[in-house]
Amino acid sequence: MNKNLGLEQSVHDSCYGEEGSKSVLICKDVFKDYKVGNTTIRVLRGVSFFAKQGKLSVIRGRSGSGKSTLVHILGGIEAPDAGEVLWQQKSIYSMCPNSLALWRAKTIGFVFQSYYLLPELSVLENVILPAKIVKSDLHTAKKRALQLLDSVGLSSRVNHRPTELSGGERQRAAIARALINSPEIILADEPTGNLDSDSARCVLDLFLDLQRSWKLTSVIVTHDEKIATYADESYLLDEGKLKKF
Repeated sequence: MNKNLGLEQSVHDSCYGEEGSKSVLICKDVFKDYKVGNTTIRVLRGVSFFAKQGKLSVIRGRSGSGKSTLVHILGGIEAPDAGEVLWQQKSIYSMCPNSLALWRAKTIGFVFQSYYLLPELSVLENVILPAKIVKSDLHTAKKRALQLLDSVGLSSRVNHRPTELSGGERQRAAIARALINSPEIILADEPTGNLDSDSARCVLDLFLDLQRSWKLTSVIVTHDEKIATYADESYLLDEGKLKKF
């Protein structure tokens, strides 16, 4: 039976799942609207969500259902109109802008549908970039970046520009970039949305292998029902409400 996620539990109670899995990121009763001219578009209507440590959560929804908006809110990119996002029981949107940006860079690894690799940089330089943002030691960051690129099958492409890569290779580079700062959470927004079926399968298999072998806490939002079959926790976002399956 489908269950609407509510706020029946306290923050303390909701930090742990049925099997004792700790919730590292908690979204509570989040609302978000957008204004288009004189029209108000209600995107999220009281969404609550708990990302469990070491688990893969998949949130499905049709195009325009608010999936990307939810990822942006969870990742500290865009504040909700109401509700809160908690990390270690602290509201991330209570932080000052500089602290929030630093938290985001250290804690969240983003994988986007459009890759967002800088075309003027090499693959290696793109992967290292988030480490520079948090002022990591560059020698250590380069070593880790090379290891990550090897783990995603791109060790022979480190000095290539993104335009010299296939779509699947670009997304693998984006996954390596998301992991460079050893983030607490991976947020993936339609990670296979721009790929053909074969490339999508390769990228998904890679993502799942890394998620399980490294025990990553991951959230994928997608319109693809097939991806939900791999989830530890599966949800549907529809008409601004999040339902768990």
